Amino acid sequence: MIASHLTALLDWRPDDREKRLLQLLLGTFLAAWLYISADTRQNAAAYDVAAKERLAEARSQLDLLSNNQLPAEIAAQKKLLAQSVLIDATPAISKIRLRGEILNLASRAGLAGPVIIDNDTIDSLAEDKSAKQGFTVLTATVEFDFDWPGLLRLLEQVEYDGRSYFIDGFEVRQEADKRRMRVTFRALHNKQATET
Repeated sequence: MIASHLTALLDWRPDDREKRLLQLLLGTFLAAWLYISADTRQNAAAYDVAAKERLAEARSQLDLLSNNQLPAEIAAQKKLLAQSVLIDATPAISKIRLRGEILNLASRAGLAGPVIIDNDTIDSLAEDKSAKQGFTVLTATVEFDFDWPGLLRLLEQVEYDGRSYFIDGFEVRQEADKRRMRVTFRALHNKQATET
């Protein structure tokens, strides 16, 4: 039976209409094959780009994790944070201590007429992430007779002091015949440290 079908197929001579249909069928198969090949190649290129990006990210993370300096940098950041935190029973006590430390810095810098200005009592960070971690921002402002060397000495005292202060702002005001400068400092009070 198969032999008779093969003999019939070998003896078959298609007419013009059948040749056109065969050419159309072959063209359709060729077009479908080209489309599938191009689509597969495009997908492979996209996967290749994504794989290279993942590899580059993995390498950068590996470099970061294998960096011997990373633990030292993290320790330095923790030390800097610890130096800016005041640990007392309440934020109000830390605020009083902060004012005393700032006045001490001003007198060590040799500033003329340093005075602590009463500003906000305590800036509570109720909605901030640091409040969830138990921190409160404390603010203290010192005012003194303005002169450039005195300001530079104050900044040097801040730099060499054991505590890390955040300088929030500077303001120069004219009072009668002299200029006065205000420098606002910020520090952190850690509530959690007193609760444990």
